[in-house]
Amino acid sequence: MGFFDIFKKKGSWVADPNLKTIAETVAADDDYKTLVVALKEAGLVDLLGKKGPFTVFVPNNSAFIDLPDGTVEALLKDKAKLKAVLTHHVVEGALSYDELAAKTSVATTDQKELAVDAKGLLKVAGATIIRGNIKCRNGYIHVVSKVLVP
Repeated sequence: MGFFDIFKKKGSWVADPNLKTIAETVAADDDYKTLVVALKEAGLVDLLGKKGPFTVFVPNNSAFIDLPDGTVEALLKDKAKLKAVLTHHVVEGALSYDELAAKTSVATTDQKELAVDAKGLLKVAGATIIRGNIKCRNGYIHVVSKVLVP
């Protein structure tokens, strides 16, 4: 594939099979431990491990810590709510940071719209993208500063 690991060609996502999937990428980084536990509890690991392409807004451990006390525990006990929160972070299709910045909103897999604000630091639904363009076999990860609650 040459110099580029992942690229778009004629509307199709073409990925380097040597890259990790989104699920493998977050599982390999301790900064996403809370998210990994939540994905397992909600039964979404397989989705982010095989299919795609997706754009996933990944809250790090700090984003979960910033939630009100007891929120994470309550979500882990209510699988329907947990799944709703997690799918609110997933967009079908692979959107790079620049492609995302060119949009005013994106539709999530839970059929809701997330506002995109490219004035200053790129924000999605009010959460700042603190690390973007993490390329994976099945899409992009953009790390966000807070958990996106529908």
